[in-house]
Amino acid sequence: MRSLLIKAFIILLAASANLALGFYWYGSEFNKQWSSAAHQTADFKHPTHEQLAVAVIGSVLTAFVLSMIGHRLAGKGAGFFKRESVVLIVAAIAWLGFAVATAAKHYAFLGHSQNLLAFDYAYDLAGMLVMGIIVGLVR
Repeated sequence: MRSLLIKAFIILLAASANLALGFYWYGSEFNKQWSSAAHQTADFKHPTHEQLAVAVIGSVLTAFVLSMIGHRLAGKGAGFFKRESVVLIVAAIAWLGFAVATAAKHYAFLGHSQNLLAFDYAYDLAGMLVMGIIVGLVR
């Protein structure tokens, strides 16, 4: 039971780190660049409760899946890679093969710029790597 609580705490910690990165990325550090790429005004708008709920659920789900897949692969014997490295590799491959590949076609059909795609998914890569580091440190 204690092990399950620790794993749940680590997943919530990883998701919280991803959310904090997102607030920094979109809120203060790169707000003007994102606003320009998204053709929005540069005024920071606080997210709605619904947007926050989607971000929280998405971050928790991503941290959980990274933990499950990464730890399963590491447990199966991933060669000379350490457990932490396996989770980071899974994060990078999932980001490129699933997140970016899927989003690119949606962005293209919606007429969004490639700059916006690059900006949004650079954040997702950074977030997945941060979550991967956190969940990779715990068995």
